[in-house]
Amino acid sequence: MLQSINAEDPAIFEQALRNYHDPVVAAGGILIQPVLDFKDPGKQRLAEGLLATSGDLPCYCGSGQAIIRPASGISDILKLKAHHPALYQNSVRRRIATNHDKNLYATLRYAADKSERILVIFNFFSQSIAAEMDTGAINGSRYQDLESGEMAVVSSGTLSFELTGYGHRIFRIDP
Repeated sequence: MLQSINAEDPAIFEQALRNYHDPVVAAGGILIQPVLDFKDPGKQRLAEGLLATSGDLPCYCGSGQAIIRPASGISDILKLKAHHPALYQNSVRRRIATNHDKNLYATLRYAADKSERILVIFNFFSQSIAAEMDTGAINGSRYQDLESGEMAVVSSGTLSFELTGYGHRIFRIDP
């Protein structure tokens, strides 16, 4: 994760998930990850948000370079994680393409019991990005932003959104 965030390249993070995280989850395991101190507030929120929504259990254990409390705004994501089965440790994910895959990381999260789907999108770039994605691979009728409560607008099968530098969006997808 450190290398991926510092390089602003989500492909490195995705590869790490495929090589280690996914096999552990498939075998029924739970991953616990100490939260590193990135020193940069934007990168810190990105790292903690990725951990909270990737199926890992963030550990604020304070050993070595780890931190002992969530960064600003992360407590809300941790509360979402507690209430949404698609963000639980046993959920699975599928990467979704955007028109900015070099800097954006979008995944569709599926609850293990198939009760819920959540789309999470992260900006690995330090600058804001206006982006869009084809919703054909998602097959949803409504996209509710879980943090603001607002419904996203999908026009002609395209979801348009903006992400601040190192920002994120979390959408609950209704069939």
